[in-house]
Amino acid sequence: GSNSLKIAVDVPSGMDANTGRGFSFLSDVTVTMGLPKIGMFLSIEGQKKCGKIIPVDIGFPKELVEEVRSRVFFIEKNDICRFISKKPVISHKGDFGRPLLIAGSDAYPGALILCAGAALKANAGVITALASEKLRNILLTYYPEVTYKVIKHNATISNYLRISINFSQYSSIGFGPGICNNKDHSQSLSFLFNKFSGKPLIIDADGINILAQNLSLLRKNSLKHVVLTPHPKEFSRLSGFSLNEILKDRMTCIQQFSRKYRVFIVLKGYNSLISTPEGRLFVNSSGNPCLSTAGTGDVLTGILSAFSGFKDKELIDAIISSVYIHGLAGDLILQEKGSYGITASDIIEKIPQAINSILR
Repeated sequence: GSNSLKIAVDVPSGMDANTGRGFSFLSDVTVTMGLPKIGMFLSIEGQKKCGKIIPVDIGFPKELVEEVRSRVFFIEKNDICRFISKKPVISHKGDFGRPLLIAGSDAYPGALILCAGAALKANAGVITALASEKLRNILLTYYPEVTYKVIKHNATISNYLRISINFSQYSSIGFGPGICNNKDHSQSLSFLFNKFSGKPLIIDADGINILAQNLSLLRKNSLKHVVLTPHPKEFSRLSGFSLNEILKDRMTCIQQFSRKYRVFIVLKGYNSLISTPEGRLFVNSSGNPCLSTAGTGDVLTGILSAFSGFKDKELIDAIISSVYIHGLAGDLILQEKGSYGITASDIIEKIPQAINSILR
């Protein structure tokens, strides 16, 4: 019947393993032999046909697999172990980053609350939020652990960044969720591109929309540490690719953009995709429809802002781990509560459990 569990072996019968196209039935689970196939992730068509993808080892020699010069990699739990390790006995808050969050507004205070909460639960050492007095007072009732830079009501963020911020204090910046697209924030982003060099700059939501109107910032980009986290519609506005083009071939679209502008892209969605400035691609294996709710993108920005500031860690490992942990938190909440009625705040509360499960 229609409610029965449908399982495909290797690939759903009739689906082209390279493109995801072809007439085939829609499986709930695909148990694929050895390694996942490109067509499972290339487009939304292939994703719908495969459902949950579970690779199984059938004895391919490890050294033979490693000889294959692939530019596409499937992220699994073992890949996160090199980033998330047991805390050293001798460690301090500076080892776990000092992110600066430029998020939220009086109109959208929740964006900063979610971003800061996720960064806290992802073990950021010291979090500083740029906020109005009103926004700070709201956030204090949620997370007293967060420190603040308060912007007076007659000041602009761009001037505050120029005059009052010592960027050497911060390990990363999270910019964009809930800030509103206006001239002040556009000037602020331009200033960050010029002054915050050598450290990760995470840009999401309205930050991406501002960037779409100021692509010259990317053309001059020499930072090599810019991470953009669009969903497909935001990426369409940013890149000029139509939404249909993106959904048909996500990999090529983000790979071309990353190479052209020398940025990291996290294209959010089922099996989120990550592309690097060199053109490598990573496919996430965690996550489920629980994450398709307001605010979960803000949560991802918070995790990225925290992880990208961890001491002696590579940025690509921080990005991969952030995306995987974000999805894994969603998987844990699905197991506990089911798929309906889940909020971004629920996801935040599962972040420590998701991280600690990697250590077991």
